[in-house]
Amino acid sequence: MKKINISKQKLEKLYYEKGLTIFQIAKILGCSNTPILNRFKEYNLKTRTNSETKIKYNIPYKKLKELYCIQKLSCEKIAKIFNCDSEVIRKRLNKYKIRVKGQNEYPSCMKGKHHALKTKKKISKTKKEKYILGSIDKYIIPKKELKNLYYNKKLTFKKIAKLFNCSFAVILNRFNRYGLKPRDRKARIINPSKYWKNKKFSDIHIKNLSSSHIGKNCGKDHPNWQGGISFEPYSPEFNEEFKEEIRERDGRKCWFPGCGIPEAECLTKIPVHHIDYIKKNTYPENAICLCNKHNIQVNSNRKYWKRYFQNLMIKRMEEQYLKEK
Repeated sequence: MKKINISKQKLEKLYYEKGLTIFQIAKILGCSNTPILNRFKEYNLKTRTNSETKIKYNIPYKKLKELYCIQKLSCEKIAKIFNCDSEVIRKRLNKYKIRVKGQNEYPSCMKGKHHALKTKKKISKTKKEKYILGSIDKYIIPKKELKNLYYNKKLTFKKIAKLFNCSFAVILNRFNRYGLKPRDRKARIINPSKYWKNKKFSDIHIKNLSSSHIGKNCGKDHPNWQGGISFEPYSPEFNEEFKEEIRERDGRKCWFPGCGIPEAECLTKIPVHHIDYIKKNTYPENAICLCNKHNIQVNSNRKYWKRYFQNLMIKRMEEQYLKEK
């Protein structure tokens, strides 16, 4: 960009004495508004206030309506006639309450006309050269080589694209063109044990991994931290005899909602869970059988599960009382 040379005296004459706007000065010099504003900053010249810059353009309502609505001229063309900015014309249109046209309403040169057959052929040729030949067809990828890389060597589309220095879309396009079918999902999945065979992490990478995990989600930083309750010992009453009584009472099955898995399907004896999560409170009303999976799941959202199992035990006790009667 060439710097526009305009002296301070000339700029002062045009702006202050003659009262021209920045837009008009830019038009005289054959440039945009920005270089004129830059010169103002260089020479430390003050621009006029909004009240001072208001120039009264004589734009009558009838003439504006004729140019805009009947002759269907744009705001830019009308602005040239009145020697002003296009924004002035738009403001006057709003002031006179003349409806501003949308882009689709402006007359186009091709309205009601059609391209000749020769021009249509030329347009289609150029589009093919530009989009198809220019982007996809310029890559020479033979069918045999593509088959060998994909089916025999079992490379992925991304790796094949890297070999031919093209994009993923080009390889897909070739597959569709040659009528080749992609491999099954099971065949495409790489076995991680085979991938990491005879491979090891570097010592620096192992140190970085260990340092990133140290002190995270441990102790007080863990979301389920309850003040170290898990380290407290169980009461002596919570022994195998007590557990067997609870298992027999509960029918040796899980009482988690929607589970009901029997003890025979569990790998170990079905665990006995403390409903209020206090290990010292070992009495039958505070114990219930849960499978290994749900015994772990119940550790989160403890308030909810405490209420749920307490209500369940009350219902069971009421039912037992009615049966005994």
